[in-house]
Amino acid sequence: MPQETPNLRPSPTREWVIIIVFLVLIATPSVGQFAGFSDTGFIKMTELRNPAPRPEWPSEHERWREFPAQVETFINDHFGFRAWLSTLNNTVLAFLGTSGSKKVIIGEDGWLFVRDPRLIGNEGRAKRPITDRKMERWIQATVRRKGWLEAQGAGLITVVVPSTHSIYPEFLPSWARRPPPNRLDLFSRLFAEYPDLGFVDLRTPILEQKARSNALLYRKTDTHWNVLGGFLAYRTIMDKVREDFPAFPVLERADVKLIDIEPENGGDLSRMLNTFRGFREPPYTGIRVNTPLRIQSAELKTDTGWAECSYTDAVTTMMNVSILKTGVEDAPRVLIFRDSFTTELIPFFARSFSEIMLDHHRRNTLDKDLVEAFRPDVVLFIFIESSLVNRPKMRPQEEG
Repeated sequence: MPQETPNLRPSPTREWVIIIVFLVLIATPSVGQFAGFSDTGFIKMTELRNPAPRPEWPSEHERWREFPAQVETFINDHFGFRAWLSTLNNTVLAFLGTSGSKKVIIGEDGWLFVRDPRLIGNEGRAKRPITDRKMERWIQATVRRKGWLEAQGAGLITVVVPSTHSIYPEFLPSWARRPPPNRLDLFSRLFAEYPDLGFVDLRTPILEQKARSNALLYRKTDTHWNVLGGFLAYRTIMDKVREDFPAFPVLERADVKLIDIEPENGGDLSRMLNTFRGFREPPYTGIRVNTPLRIQSAELKTDTGWAECSYTDAVTTMMNVSILKTGVEDAPRVLIFRDSFTTELIPFFARSFSEIMLDHHRRNTLDKDLVEAFRPDVVLFIFIESSLVNRPKMRPQEEG
């Protein structure tokens, strides 16, 4: 008697349940979008960009070609429950040891690194190779900049900040480690040949301190150094400034106290990675200055002129010029062209300079109008090593 073939087809009820669940899952993002459950602020916080705007209806024939892509980009940024779904996706990937962010690398022992092609692997050498000619032009541009500043009565110091990749490479995945000599290696050798141009390469003193102590100098879940690394950088920079101003006040080791810091949350890379639990910043050694910080006034340059502002706004605002008056007596005035690494240094600088003007370095560009208006004694350029790709410039542009 022939055997009956078992019926493997699911029951009609089960089929309908599967269909309904599938349709609900597919429709949920669209329903959430129309219901207002699309958190665009989440994109600004974790992806460090503005969400795509709603595309306008094309008024010309040529614009129809771009319209479908604009609609798709808008939907991708605004569909419902995007924040929750993205966080869920990144959490699962992080559990598997993979980064869900194009801007973050998950390293070993809880370390996170920014995924900058100028700082990993071959540093994008195929696109922007480092040549002797480029390095020679870099030096020539610095010589012109230094000469112009000296004519204005100001000294020049250029400070190159090493990235986390250069200080803690052992925690990078093997594929992200840079083969020597990397860009910073080449420029460090170049700077050593021109001691009179005011170059400060912070990598050597930071690596020496790392070898002497187990205390962390950079934050494990952030792009930047911590306050201990910042204080070491401040002291190294001040040693260079003292060559021209030997008598002005500088914080010494006896002026600060080591303290334990227990962060509540992770840093900027942890926020960009965006997982449910997040990567927590471990406790680290910090610094507290024994004397209180005194700021007489803080001003921010706006479209309508100068306006009073808080100390915090003056320090954290990157793309607007700001001025701090500290009241420190017998101290020089400093103009700092900066990036975000400088933020940790300003509380120390404010105890050593009488006035501080801050502006972003804007791809290593000296604003001559600011120099002529502020009349600083010292001009500092402080930027991350990846900015070495930008040859020194001045604006208004040099004649010829």
